Amino acid sequence: MTHESGTIDQSILRRAIGLASSYLLTDTSTNSAGGITSWQTGFNQIADVVVALHHRDELELETFNEASKACSECWSVAATWRGLEDCRQGVREVAGKLKNLLDEPNRRTYKGHKVYTPNNLSDISHSHNHHPLHLFMSSSSRPARPTRPVPATPEAQKDGPIAVTPIRAHYLKKSLIQLQLRKELDDITNAPADNASTLAYLGPPFSPPQNSAQKLDLPFLRYMFRHFVLTFPFMAAAPKDFYSDKLQPFVASVFARNLSPTILMEDADEDESAEATRLKILAKVERNLTMLFNSSIKLVEPEQVVRLSQSDLDRLERLMKNKRKKQRDVFDVNIVCIRTVTDKGRVRSRVHEEFIIRTRLSEDREVCVSRRYGDFKTLADELRKAHPDELVPFPPAKNRTAVDVASPTLAPYNHSQDSLPQTSLTHGDNYDDSLHYGPSQSQPPERLSREKNRLTLRAYLHTLLANPTFTSSPVLRSFLLSNPTRLTPTEQGDARRREEADHIRDESRKHFAREISIRIDALRESVRSVKGEIVGKDGLMHVFSIIKVTSNVEQLPKNYQAVIEWARISLASTLFQTYVASDNSSETFASLKRIHGLMPYFVLKAALKISNPVGMIRSASHYLRYKPFGGRSLLQRMFTSSLSEEVKSLSTYIQQVSEKVGDPVLCNKVRAFVYAPREVQDFYRASAVTENVHLLHVIMHGSEEPVLDRVQLARIDRAGRKWEAWERERKKRGEDSDDEGPSDEDVWLFEDLRILVRLHSRLRDREQLIALIFELSTTPQGVTAELLKDIITIFYAPLAQVYRAASIADSVGDLQNFINDLIRTVEQTEELSQSDPTQTVQAFVDLVGRHEQAFYTFVHNVHSKGAGLFDGLMRWVERFLTIARDGVGADTAAEKAAYKISLETLLPAGDEERAAILEEVDKVARYHYALKVVHEERHRGIVHCTR
Repeated sequence: MTHESGTIDQSILRRAIGLASSYLLTDTSTNSAGGITSWQTGFNQIADVVVALHHRDELELETFNEASKACSECWSVAATWRGLEDCRQGVREVAGKLKNLLDEPNRRTYKGHKVYTPNNLSDISHSHNHHPLHLFMSSSSRPARPTRPVPATPEAQKDGPIAVTPIRAHYLKKSLIQLQLRKELDDITNAPADNASTLAYLGPPFSPPQNSAQKLDLPFLRYMFRHFVLTFPFMAAAPKDFYSDKLQPFVASVFARNLSPTILMEDADEDESAEATRLKILAKVERNLTMLFNSSIKLVEPEQVVRLSQSDLDRLERLMKNKRKKQRDVFDVNIVCIRTVTDKGRVRSRVHEEFIIRTRLSEDREVCVSRRYGDFKTLADELRKAHPDELVPFPPAKNRTAVDVASPTLAPYNHSQDSLPQTSLTHGDNYDDSLHYGPSQSQPPERLSREKNRLTLRAYLHTLLANPTFTSSPVLRSFLLSNPTRLTPTEQGDARRREEADHIRDESRKHFAREISIRIDALRESVRSVKGEIVGKDGLMHVFSIIKVTSNVEQLPKNYQAVIEWARISLASTLFQTYVASDNSSETFASLKRIHGLMPYFVLKAALKISNPVGMIRSASHYLRYKPFGGRSLLQRMFTSSLSEEVKSLSTYIQQVSEKVGDPVLCNKVRAFVYAPREVQDFYRASAVTENVHLLHVIMHGSEEPVLDRVQLARIDRAGRKWEAWERERKKRGEDSDDEGPSDEDVWLFEDLRILVRLHSRLRDREQLIALIFELSTTPQGVTAELLKDIITIFYAPLAQVYRAASIADSVGDLQNFINDLIRTVEQTEELSQSDPTQTVQAFVDLVGRHEQAFYTFVHNVHSKGAGLFDGLMRWVERFLTIARDGVGADTAAEKAAYKISLETLLPAGDEERAAILEEVDKVARYHYALKVVHEERHRGIVHCTR
């Protein structure tokens, strides 16, 4: 548009204006250098559009109100976050432009209408100290949502850059705790150079470290070990030598084997999914321990967390509405129908079925392809070869079951955007509008062939697409887009019928979720009161003491019965989603029926009634560890069977890649690096960082055998340069580009060598794990088997005694009855869920209600006849609640005050250094604010899906 001509959709303009404060935080957080400048430029350009609309006499009152509100919100953000002071100048400039548009002389109306406007826009244009919430006023402010309390906006940091505000105090404490825990976990999970046991630094009963060993300070981990590991009730039965002679040598042996914490060929720009399982576990441990210590360490200074303001919530609501309007533009994959293909032979013809997969690339571009069931297996195999670091799930089992679907009586709905095109739009064909219709009359049931298999395979594709590595893979892209096909009129009709069935299933899920939500909302107050009891002093012990003396669920207090009702409804919802509503529910239900049919309930009940639990576990342990004729024990075979299969598979992949490389010296050089000691690998890594080259370049130039000649080194250098150029171009094109891989053989050589490092790394880890399982110590059984035997004895023996006293044999029968009832309910409600969601809800709630007394009896018996074992377990759990509520080491009010820490004693006295630290803390607070925004967006998206 220009000042004189052109049109603009002011509803879109208002949405853009409303996001101004969000972009202020986003731009400054992601680009600290130029974020403020880029935001000011964009905000001023939007203001210029508003002014241009005013001069053309087209500016709507709502647009002016939105611009005025945006100024207020941006001023508030700039005043709240340190480092954004310069943004106020941009707000003042926009406010000055808006002020000039108001009616004179009072500057309170626009074309005679009262508007959202500052008391005096000139105040903003010249003020440097006033907060905008005191300068702006609204006559049309939106009311707060009644269902959600509005958190207070964090205070502006009025005391300057060196003041410890409540927000800074909280996130400074949290950051210090997190950094210390990260250091401790890194120290204890990495064997030192002298191979000393890191568990020794946790103190007795572990063997102490040698005098010559390096010193490690692990205060947090020592506290957790002393107060929560050693005090765990089951550990009282541990043998005296369990820690020092079994657990400690085992952990030392694991660290000495140099199992790769990450992929050895880890590039700096690779996705975090390349992390090994060990690092992911450590990250979860660090996060949970940080949460615990952050709650238990109390400060002298007041604390406050960042919260979303009402304007943030309103802005997110507008954004989510905009996203929902554009849902049809997003990438979508669906199996829309089944094609029957006849292969004519000389003697007889063979018929098979193919799945038509529709991939929506944009609103006006869809591609349909035809794939047989075996193609899904081939896809899984090809993905494993192309991405050996990823765990590729197996396709669901073949299921030829047909489903009868009755056409429901629904109000007409429009398929004009979601219906299937007659052919792939890549051929330029359009879908016939005459084929769009919505079900409006009840009709006889129609049979949909292989409908359950269609749903399970669709769920399988969605599982693959949820992995970023697979989403960007040329293998999956080729599976979804190559060889597009044309649909016949018969197949179009089949696709419409299945689309209707999907619509009905979606509606039933939403109805079910709404019904569940209504019932749960009525119980919130009672559930909240019980939660308050649990988190109070000795609350958990109080709750279970009531359960211990109450044998019937109907005799519990009313608020406890409300919690039982809440649990009943939640479990019913989970069962419905698992066995009826989800795409893979048919496969899950079939697995349940198969396992249930094979389970020897009668034998289990008889064995539990007449056997000695401790003797039984000892006999089973001896049987599992017995080595016939000195060979492998059954336990070793159980643990190594899957690892051995992985070793065979990886060896095959390594052989294939090595043959493609075609140079045994290069392949042996890669293998030598992977199998080298950790010190050598660390040296290569450090050299690559120092020389600013790829790690593979340093490996190939290494002096260890085998040594490459000049021709091979020149080839590697040339391949490395070409690979880096190709990698840069690939990143520029983005992950969504149709990249089938490099076309240059030198680039392929470098890429294949990188894959070879990954494959050898995984192979070595599996080999080391197998060796660890077979490792022998001074005892014939080996340290691993002895450790496992003690662990089983420690944890199973007391539980077995309690379960026998609580008549667990009867509970096995109750479990059998529940699964029988569950199977009947699922089979009866498969059709009911499509016609009457309310009855479906009640059917599953009644299912759980019929068996809740049996489950409650089991819990009651366990606690009343558990010989004090579960009393000790509850007291142990109570320790966590106590330190989170009262703080570390605090039992009385005086102790609580004595154990509080003052951050002023930790921060430096110099203003410059102190300001630099607090500036970093402000960045941490902004990061957590952004996390809350993302969480709120995700939550609103989930809630919308259940409506």
